[in-house]
Amino acid sequence: MKNFLVRFTVALVLMLLGAPAALACSCLAFPHTLEEGVLRGVEEADAVFLARVTSMEDMEESRLGFPVRRVSFELLENFKGVEASDTYLVTNLSSAACGYSGFEVGAEFLVYASRNLEGELGTGLCQRTARSAGATDEIQLLREYIEHSEVGLPNTNSQNDGPACGQK
Repeated sequence: MKNFLVRFTVALVLMLLGAPAALACSCLAFPHTLEEGVLRGVEEADAVFLARVTSMEDMEESRLGFPVRRVSFELLENFKGVEASDTYLVTNLSSAACGYSGFEVGAEFLVYASRNLEGELGTGLCQRTARSAGATDEIQLLREYIEHSEVGLPNTNSQNDGPACGQK
């Protein structure tokens, strides 16, 4: 019996130590309509913007044990919360850590981002970030919300800065 307890304890400790590597990204389901999804995405994000990726760099540091990629961008249109100092965002390299791996240099993206404790923008699989070519209806909806609202996007506390074409 004593031998069984020792083996059981050792097996349990090994399983618990290996557990972080086995974790996978799990996101809540998006609402059923595009409008609901956009509104929820805007409410939950600190920044929503259209951007062209100018460079990507895999950083040597890791965050919470996962490697991180720094994605630099050219701001094309600001729907919510982008500041002049925002020229890049970060995302985990691993999709298991909810990292967004679809970025490509030269491509345009609709980005929903949150700020981390250092104030950096970050995005991942659980946000609505997508290539702009596949999000044309969503981009149009964001523009319509701004056009028909004097205070920016509905149900948000931040004011829209409007288009920022050519600004970095």
